[in-house]
Amino acid sequence: MQANSFTRAVGAPNPVFTGTITGLKNADVITASYSTTADQTSPAGTYPIIPSVDPSPALGNYAVTLINGTLTVHNWKFRAGWNSAGPRFFQDKFRTSRPTAKKYSLIRFFNPALSQL
Repeated sequence: MQANSFTRAVGAPNPVFTGTITGLKNADVITASYSTTADQTSPAGTYPIIPSVDPSPALGNYAVTLINGTLTVHNWKFRAGWNSAGPRFFQDKFRTSRPTAKKYSLIRFFNPALSQL
């Protein structure tokens, strides 16, 4: 059982975590839950996404290996809107150290279907 990895911006809520369960036989049903120590107030960094197996009578038939995923929290700020059918736009704003410098922006595209930038 492996947790998928995800990326989000600082201040954004955690996505719904998912993962992959392989090797099931005979239509056995095993479900999983996923958790992390990161919450909406967590600073930029990486956090483990920890899978756990929900109790099931079928578990006795398997040797389960749990593989963590990674939640990467970036220090990007949500700046632009998005179209529900298209990519989301994240924007970093920064200034140079000179007070007369112009403000520059860097836009990153986030594909919600892939949960990655």
